[in-house]
Amino acid sequence: MSLKNAGHDHYCFRLYLECAISAGLLGLGTHVYGFITNGALPIYESDVMAKGKFEFSALRLLIGTLTSLTCLDREQRVGLAKKVAQYCTKIINLDDQATVLQMCTLLFNAQITPDDQGSVYKDLGNMQSCLKKSMKSVTEIDDPQQMAALYVQLLDTFIYFFISYEDVVNAQQINGLLTKMKQEFSEKAIPKSSPALTHLTTIQTYISWKQKIKNNAKSALEALEAAHYIDNPLPVVNDPKDKAQVSAREKVREEVRSQLKPTAETKAKSETEKWLQITL
Repeated sequence: MSLKNAGHDHYCFRLYLECAISAGLLGLGTHVYGFITNGALPIYESDVMAKGKFEFSALRLLIGTLTSLTCLDREQRVGLAKKVAQYCTKIINLDDQATVLQMCTLLFNAQITPDDQGSVYKDLGNMQSCLKKSMKSVTEIDDPQQMAALYVQLLDTFIYFFISYEDVVNAQQINGLLTKMKQEFSEKAIPKSSPALTHLTTIQTYISWKQKIKNNAKSALEALEAAHYIDNPLPVVNDPKDKAQVSAREKVREEVRSQLKPTAETKAKSETEKWLQITL
């Protein structure tokens, strides 16, 4: 505790998290929990949060550490996730608050030590709650440029969950956010040269790309091929100049593509319909 007594709260906080990660790599769940609850969190509550310094960087470190750990049980994971979410809502700086709340959603969908309910802790309600609170923080920001940048960041987060966890964010919610952004950007007269609008254009271009079935068909086929070749590798070509070996390899590749194509087309159709629900 000499570092803490010397006033180096942030370094002491970081050291406890590093110890937790090291213990986690060894599968020492009890020690991991101890390093966090008896070490890092008391320092955060009594020094970092009380003094109003390093809150943002400390929470980023804490969230990053917790998402990397897989040896906590369900009760430990639930308790830590909810406590960190509370910390996030207490940050005074609204732009930092909006960002860490988005990061905090990951704590409610994490791997845990297997129990009778499985090996993944997933709390949709708290994930959605973090996103709603983040949006509220963004709407309360006074600086137009900062607000615009954080709106686009939030849209990025929405797209991430739409791709990976549609039960957390659906197309209707993305449409609602896009409408809100259009209204706010117009009222605040955000210039077209703004980096936020440039980023927004990039996101819209990606959505348009995903709304075309041929693009999804190609992506789906490539993903299915990659998964297939993990267990069924293509024939090895020892000599690239050997036409027979090359031909045999390409023949197998074409046969695999032919078998996987119907499945890829079905997946592509479903994926395209999903993205077409978003209105640009």
